[in-house]
Formats: sequence, structure tokens, C-alpha cells
Amino acid sequence: MAAAIFSLGTCTVFAQATAAGATASQPGYDWQNEQWSVPVNSIVSKVFQAGGQTLSVGAGARYWADSADAGPHGWGLRFIVTLLFPK
Repeated sequence: MAAAIFSLGTCTVFAQATAAGATASQPGYDWQNEQWSVPVNSIVSKVFQAGGQTLSVGAGARYWADSADAGPHGWGLRFIVTLLFPK
């Protein structure tokens, strides 16, 4: 399958290490079947300390604005936990 992939988006960082972003991450085009796959994502994350460990915790939603017939459809959820080790 030949596909074109690109990425675009925005992110806003608020006070106290909170970030929110919206992006159409890596839409693709199937040249053989002439169909697009276009996910639209929105994510919110927060950096904080718990028990001396710095963490980034976030959640997001994904909606498939367009997709191939056999591809994903509808909504999806994402939960993110990242351990951070700043110097």
C-alpha cells in the first residue's frame, strides 16, 4: 500500500506545567484505493511530582474524521503516564 503521511498541529502550554494540544496527526492516503485516513487528536497533560518522582500524566481523545472502509472509525481514548528524570 502506498500512502502519503504528514503531521500538523498546535500545542499550548499553560501556567504550572499544564499543556493542551490539538492535532490531525499523520493523516494518510491510500493511492491504490483512493481513500484518506484522517485522525483528529486532542490531548491534555500535566507535569507534577508524587513521592519525589516527577511525572507527566495526560489523557486524550481521537476522532477519525475520515478513514478507509476497512479502517478505524469513531472515537478512541488515550491515557498517558510518563516518568521524568530531570537533571
